[in-house]
Order: sequence, then structure tokens, then C-alpha cells
Amino acid sequence: MRSTNLQVKDIMRTEVKCLYIPGDRDEALELFKKYNLKLIPVLKKGTKKLIGVITHRELIEKPDEEDLAILVNRNPKTIQQDAPISEALKLITEDKTRILVVLDGDEMVGLLTVHIIVKNILANKDFDEPIKPYITTGIASIWDGTPLPIAQYIMQIAETTVIPCIDDTGSLSGIISYDELMKESEVVMEEDATSMAATEDYDWSWETADTLIIAKKSLKLPNKLVRDVMIKKGQLQTVYEVTPIKECAIKMRKYSLDQLPVLDVHDKFIGMIYDIDLIKVLLKEQ
Repeated sequence: MRSTNLQVKDIMRTEVKCLYIPGDRDEALELFKKYNLKLIPVLKKGTKKLIGVITHRELIEKPDEEDLAILVNRNPKTIQQDAPISEALKLITEDKTRILVVLDGDEMVGLLTVHIIVKNILANKDFDEPIKPYITTGIASIWDGTPLPIAQYIMQIAETTVIPCIDDTGSLSGIISYDELMKESEVVMEEDATSMAATEDYDWSWETADTLIIAKKSLKLPNKLVRDVMIKKGQLQTVYEVTPIKECAIKMRKYSLDQLPVLDVHDKFIGMIYDIDLIKVLLKEQ
């Protein structure tokens, strides 16, 4: 069956872990870590009505917030289950979104991810064209001796969820993503003490000092180094700029990867190939 004849419901994932409002951050953190998720739909309690979604980004960028209702992104990218795959491809590539929440009316019925499209469509196509036109070059990288909290900040300002790591020689030594940061993060209790002085405007007045202690739970990263938690070069799957699109897609499918480092003929790191860019070839086919 050609991809032009497929509808979203034909390949979407229907087994989806969800959260409900009211709820809290700890519930989200537990699901992310237990099931290695990247996005969780948030529904109105007792229904399938979509309120929004929560991802790693909301947790990491709002470490002091515990209320799920505040953390939730209420403007997720959605698509109806009867929509053609071509519509999903346009939405994904134009908006640079990796996961679409699939709806039947206003009720959540599944998820459509870039990985599902690669697995079920792209990897089954005979695209022999090299991946070179789809490679992203000039990307940000990070020294693998950087502490994790600083790495998270760099990724945040670079607006990326995955970043290549380089060693002291400037060579590729690994990759770190929000997945690794989430695995290392933990909720800690913090106390903030504030002094409050009470005085009266009289010569004989007493001056008293009280301390108000405010306790809160925050999501923190340990001061480990990037090299201690990154996926090291020896564990990475890589491709070359002349690798055919189909071969690259099959490797992404086999290892459940959404990006691969790209090497030149001298095995030097030159950029990244992302599945969200690779599926653009399906739009060209339309």
C-alpha cells in the first residue's frame, strides 16, 4: 500500500500512557523514567478529553514547579485519526514536531511519531539516494567535561534535546540527550529561610526577629560530568554521508534511534542526520 493511501489510524500507536489533571510532577517523572517516554498526553480526569501534553522539556525547564496543571503544554500538535499520512508528514516537517497526538473529535486515541513513520513507511521504501542532502551541519556541540546542570542550560539555549559531545582533542566522544538528563534527575527538598524583623516606633520597643522557612521540592541534576552519563562513541551507531536513505532508515528502525552521527570518508564527524529531516523524502514522493 502506498503511503498516499494510508491514514493516520492505520499506523498510529494506540497503547498510550496518560496523566490526568489534577496531578503532580512526581507522577510524570515516574512514568518518564519507568517507560522511557518522551511525551505523555494529559487528559481530563475520568475522560479521554485532551488537555495538553508534558515532555522532558517542561520538567527540566521548570524544575521548581510541582503542579501538573501548570507544567502541561496546552497547545500540542494534534491530528485527526482519519487524516491522510501526507497531512501528518506536512505537519511534522513544517512545525518540527516529533510526536502528534491523534484525536477522534476532541478525544485522544493514539500517538503518531516520526519513528513510527520511519519504521512502517520509510524503511520499506527503496530510496537509494545518499543521505547527504538531509544532513544537518554546523550544529552546536558540548565538551564532555561539562557538568550536567551546565549541559542542560546549553541545550536549552541551543533549543535542542540532543547534542554531540567532544573530548579534549575536539573529536566526537559521544552524544547526550534529554533522555540521559531525565535518568539522572532527582527530586530534592530545599528550604529557604527568610528573616522577618518586627519593630515598633517607640524608644522602649522590643525588636524581635523571626525566621520563615519555606520548603519546596525541586528537580535537580547532580554535578556529574557529561562524559559520565553520555552515550559513548563506541556505543554509537553511525552512518556516512554517502549512506543510502533506506539503509539509514533501517538502522534507525533497528536500534530505535531518531538521529545518527554522520562521518566523512576519513571517519571524521561532520554532522547529524535526524529522522524528522529524512522523512522529507516521502513528501517529495507525493
